[in-house]
Amino acid sequence: MTFEEAADRKWQVIRAILLERRYRYGTENIKEGGFSGVILRLCDKLVKLRGDFNACKIICLQDHLIDLAGYAILGMMLQDGEIDYPQQAPNPGGGVPSS
Repeated sequence: MTFEEAADRKWQVIRAILLERRYRYGTENIKEGGFSGVILRLCDKLVKLRGDFNACKIICLQDHLIDLAGYAILGMMLQDGEIDYPQQAPNPGGGVPSS
């Protein structure tokens, strides 16, 4: 496996979760807080990650890192005015790819 292939696998996991959560929760919660709200969520995740570092199993740490990546992408989309672009319905049974 190459670095690029490994990065693509990680991106597919992040993308699947980001799309599923966007479909489930919409965008109002992100737009309400604006970019400052995204930064607040990122900071909150970093605090949790720091506090959970020794107590968490690998899966818990992965979840925090996936959330950080997702919030970073949402922040970029919010800044670029892309947060309200239409979303296709999720793929039934598509699930999250295994890493």
